Amino acid sequence: MTDFPTLLSNMDTFPPLDDAAIDAELAKKFPAASLPPDYREFMRYTNGIMGPPDPEPGFISLHPLDGSDDSFVTFDEDGLPGRVMIGYNGGSYYYAVRPGGPPMYVEIAVEECFEERDLGPTMADLLSNRTVVGG
Repeated sequence: MTDFPTLLSNMDTFPPLDDAAIDAELAKKFPAASLPPDYREFMRYTNGIMGPPDPEPGFISLHPLDGSDDSFVTFDEDGLPGRVMIGYNGGSYYYAVRPGGPPMYVEIAVEECFEERDLGPTMADLLSNRTVVGG
């Protein structure tokens, strides 16, 4: 089990969703995708994050699950089928879920013609292995 309070201690968090709301939103935003095992656990802890606050480097925003469907875009037309964006770094990197075996958090470099890099299967991997801009 991921220690979200420690992992997210310097970030703004949002009120979590209950299981029924999580199920409904996952069905809309990830209809055919298998997700990393801790994504649901993450949404039970916080419905998205934003931080760390300035002036610290490494800003990240992970979208609230009950936010706009437009925030959860896919990269099918960019040659990365099945990927669903779950956040960004405020600049040139998007964070997405790649379904399949096993589901993986990935970073997509927009300025590098949508080059994809695996971050790992857990939220801790996403937060620790992502490219930190300004650091």
